[in-house]
Amino acid sequence: MCRYLLCLLIPLLLSCLPMHPGRADEGARGRVEKEGAEASETLDRKIMSINAEIKESLSKQLSEMPQIDDTRSEAFDAYSKRGDIHMFLSDFAKAEADYLQMVKLKPEVD
Repeated sequence: MCRYLLCLLIPLLLSCLPMHPGRADEGARGRVEKEGAEASETLDRKIMSINAEIKESLSKQLSEMPQIDDTRSEAFDAYSKRGDIHMFLSDFAKAEADYLQMVKLKPEVD
């Protein structure tokens, strides 16, 4: 009985195997690469969306910041915060100007 089942199963199992293993591997590799590329594109879109949200939030914070009065005690921290926002928005010249103003207020920080 077992021998009879094996005679039936072996041809069936062999028919499931690919005729050209190299080609089958290439197809699987291609699918994996395609899926990986699609996942990467999805991730890139998510990152771009998050970056846009952060930029929008920082721009809003910057526009809502009051004028900095150098005579007030919180001026140092205000220049630091504004400089950081400029830096994250890639406005390095304005960031540097704020950081230099911080050093003028507290030279020991430099």
